[in-house]
Amino acid sequence: MSWQGYVDNLMADGSCQDSAIVGYTDAKYVWAAQSGGTFSNITPEEIDVIVGKDREGFFTSGLTLGQKKCSVIRDSLLIDGCC
Repeated sequence: MSWQGYVDNLMADGSCQDSAIVGYTDAKYVWAAQSGGTFSNITPEEIDVIVGKDREGFFTSGLTLGQKKCSVIRDSLLIDGCC
């Protein structure tokens, strides 16, 4: 299955509004995304922010994904055993 196949499968039941698979190390770009979705426009700079070390800034300033301003209510990226 291609990366796009995973996105299509995730979107199939209608429970998600948007989805994307992005690279976060050497290949910082959108690998697959919902056609026409906001996440299809995620930039390398936005990827740097979301995987960066400044986790507290999300809660005070939010972040931008696909050039759309987002609020963060929970961040469990660095919590052991959470994901």
